[in-house]
Amino acid sequence: MKRSLALRRLAALAVTACLLLTALPAALASTSGLAGSGTASDPWIIDSEFALTMAYQMMLEEHSADHFLVTKDITLTKPLDNSFLPSSGVQIFGASQAMVAPGGVFDGGGHTISNLVINSTSNEGGGFSFFEYNSGTIRNLNLVYAGNYVYNGIDPMWGGLVDYNSGSVSNCSVTAHVTIGSETLANMEDLSTVGFALIAGSCYEGGTITNCTAKGSINGPVGYTAGVVANDFSSGGVTGCTDLVSVNGQTTGSTSTPDVITVTLDGQLLTFDQPPMAINGRTLVPFRTIFEALGAEVEWDPSDQSVFAYRASDGAAVLMYLNVPVIGYKTDANSEVASMELDVSPTAVNNRTLVPVRVVAEVLNCTVDWDQANMRVIITTN
Repeated sequence: MKRSLALRRLAALAVTACLLLTALPAALASTSGLAGSGTASDPWIIDSEFALTMAYQMMLEEHSADHFLVTKDITLTKPLDNSFLPSSGVQIFGASQAMVAPGGVFDGGGHTISNLVINSTSNEGGGFSFFEYNSGTIRNLNLVYAGNYVYNGIDPMWGGLVDYNSGSVSNCSVTAHVTIGSETLANMEDLSTVGFALIAGSCYEGGTITNCTAKGSINGPVGYTAGVVANDFSSGGVTGCTDLVSVNGQTTGSTSTPDVITVTLDGQLLTFDQPPMAINGRTLVPFRTIFEALGAEVEWDPSDQSVFAYRASDGAAVLMYLNVPVIGYKTDANSEVASMELDVSPTAVNNRTLVPVRVVAEVLNCTVDWDQANMRVIITTN
């Protein structure tokens, strides 16, 4: 659901950008005061705090598909926000922060933007990330956020560099000490749209994040907060990143690929409303998603907290109970009922019941492999 919601938002954003390109006057570009023309060979030059402020506003409007190049380190003396709009008379809908549209490039030139604070004049809260959406290219950019940064936005998705990434991010770093505030936590009814990390909130299919570094700390809801990327749906697109982040007081200190566990079934990435979790060396996933993906019907009995799954195609069945480290199962209609002890019991997390994915998949006649480099469970049906 998260992925479809975010993709719909990205599609709506693309339509809005097209309308802006055809309907808005070119006054912003002519009055921006930036050197350059926004092309690949002649990018807009960002060499001062004023130039960054202007560029930020341009990326809120019709120039999100242009090319920008930072040529100096910049230390900000005031927040970036959307209150200073040049005289184009445009009211922005759908985005509170800058964005990089398809074909757009924001090249940091290896420079650093420091003392970063991003606010909104709307009623959407404060403490935003640098980019809201990226479907273009962000590269060679270093961000250092100011002080102890608190995000209190109404959107429960935050990435220090970009909230929603479906483009290319490379050779970037974010240094920050971030707390997810109470206003954001109060808007977490739909857990399928939640994720907080220092590089990206989410990275979607087709998106890539390579050779990026996250440093500092982040405190947010357990299971939805990470150092580099909170939600990775990119099928291996997050690679070569360094995680030096303390997440809720726990320091990973690793050079890694994704910070979250993902699961594929016959090459297709599965999405979960509660992220998979590793407990005592075992990966647990929400039971309904994994059973239904394997072709089984699922019943949950709250009276005894049991999960029963049955697959009509071959008669395979599984019965398990919450917090009981034993399951009963049949591998097909002709087999005898058997039992198996588990290393980790089915567990309730955020009102979801998580079950050991390897045991369940193998009982339902699948092969299960583990890709350590990409933190991925690979399930293949037999």
